[in-house]
Amino acid sequence: MRITLFGSTGNVGQLFIEKALRDGHEVVAYARSPKKIQLTHERLTIIPGELTDAVSIDAAVAGADVVVSVMGPNGYQDALIFAPAYRLIIAAMKAHHVKRLIALGTPTIRDSSDRFNPIFEALILIVRL
Repeated sequence: MRITLFGSTGNVGQLFIEKALRDGHEVVAYARSPKKIQLTHERLTIIPGELTDAVSIDAAVAGADVVVSVMGPNGYQDALIFAPAYRLIIAAMKAHHVKRLIALGTPTIRDSSDRFNPIFEALILIVRL
């Protein structure tokens, strides 16, 4: 199976790559910072790109059987980047007839249409502490 992975440079992404390769899958890792991926393997392709780069996202998704996302904020990037990124990923999936998306995220992934909810904000504060 050919798996396109977003969030490949984080801890979960790195473990996912190792496991998928060990299980015999082909992995296309989309990475803003490709040098963070220390692993090399004949079934691993690394595509560099930003989450705003529709052309690179499209290239990463082309030929995939499934798209997996383990993207999440790490405190350094704009938290509002993820919702637009998913729109680009899903558009590429539609263009290439990829029907499976597995996404793991956290409640801290924000969208510009989110409304203030004091309970939700309190929960996020507790988790951060």
